[in-house]
Amino acid sequence: MKTKEEEQIEKLKKTIKDQKEVIKELQSENVLLWNYIDETLEDEKQLMAEIGFVIDDYIVRNMKPIGDA
Repeated sequence: MKTKEEEQIEKLKKTIKDQKEVIKELQSENVLLWNYIDETLEDEKQLMAEIGFVIDDYIVRNMKPIGDA
């Protein structure tokens, strides 16, 4: 028969094991979220570059000459 202390130790060991599994899941989710953030940042950089090209093109096409060159 197990003593009360042994039962508590067993219970604590199970709790620690369960918490380790939760930590592993959270670490995996954390990595996925950081990857998503990195992808989003790359998409944003690409979008801003494309917007810059569109604005530059618009400005150049709509420029009116001033005076004689």
